[in-house]
Amino acid sequence: MGAIAIIPMLPITLYIPILPHIASQFGYDTEIFQLTLPLFIISQVVAMPITAMLSDTGYRLQALYWALMVFILGTVLCIGWPSLWLFCTGRVLQAFSAATLMTVIPALINECYDTNSVARILSYVTAIGFVIPIVGPELSTLASQHWSWYSVFVFMLAYSMITFLICRRSIGKATPPANRMTIEPLKKGLYHWKIMVQDKETQAFLVCHTGIAVVGQIYISNSAFLFLDYYQLTEISYSYLISALYVSRTAITLINGLLLKHVLYKQLIDLSLPVLMILALCMLLLDWFYGAALTPSLVLVVAFFALSGLVVTNALTGVLKNHESCSMQASALLFIVFSGTASLLNIALIALHDGTPRVLSMVSMLILILTYLLYQRIKSGS
Repeated sequence: MGAIAIIPMLPITLYIPILPHIASQFGYDTEIFQLTLPLFIISQVVAMPITAMLSDTGYRLQALYWALMVFILGTVLCIGWPSLWLFCTGRVLQAFSAATLMTVIPALINECYDTNSVARILSYVTAIGFVIPIVGPELSTLASQHWSWYSVFVFMLAYSMITFLICRRSIGKATPPANRMTIEPLKKGLYHWKIMVQDKETQAFLVCHTGIAVVGQIYISNSAFLFLDYYQLTEISYSYLISALYVSRTAITLINGLLLKHVLYKQLIDLSLPVLMILALCMLLLDWFYGAALTPSLVLVVAFFALSGLVVTNALTGVLKNHESCSMQASALLFIVFSGTASLLNIALIALHDGTPRVLSMVSMLILILTYLLYQRIKSGS
């Protein structure tokens, strides 16, 4: 599971450092070419409900293998032809694959462990998945400088092919379910979606997960503009920053796994939310009153991104345990709402920001305030 968990990380964390190089080759500014990130995420949103329902109706291993093969095909398109349209098509295929893998992994873990153990195992698998985000940005930057950005996609291709072969050898061939695909399982899948969105506790976890994850995604998606253009970091320094973000998140996910031996995952969510709001308030005050203060900004962004892991992982656990019979659809629901919201906001932010981080911090603070109020209201109502 840990080896598979790395693959959805590759198209984002290896892509962000080389985005300026790709934009330059296709004749676009970095700021405009950042729209390829929302394109990737929106493609994931479209893919998730389809693959989740197929998986939960008995085609889980088939979904795993097809996702790996689609990732390989998408990566070949990205490196095979110097065409923007084919490149974007390859990115869309990578997104479809990543969407499937991101929901297959929690579903498989949920089937094998009890409530608090699911959160612990998810924490450990997430930590393994963050190996590439930790070391990848520097390797991606160095590879693009010494060879070209194509070499980064060659690495993605090689890793996905090796992972596919290992899965076929260790897991074996996927066996179709006894009941072939009919309209009835799909109707049942749609009914599950209705039940999930009507459940009050699920709504609380959904709001909490979405608000925190969206703010983290805002800073990740805009990091090339923020730290390369505004703070004028060198490319290698920028890659070190991305690694620092994921090192901190990895540390927190491991700590989360240890804390869950003694504390309920719901309590960790309640304790983390106020701390994250304080960090966001500090970022807002810093950006509006002190301007280009690089070091404090770096510290606050890293701290927020790290501690958000306490909320994201545990909120996912809560939704999974509430809907064990349709666990892949449950994890898909979280990601769809978060990704759709983040993509729309990022598109708006590209149009609205004034060349400084002030708009980013203001929007982030408003999102967190709204998240906290909705979370508390839904909790009190349930």
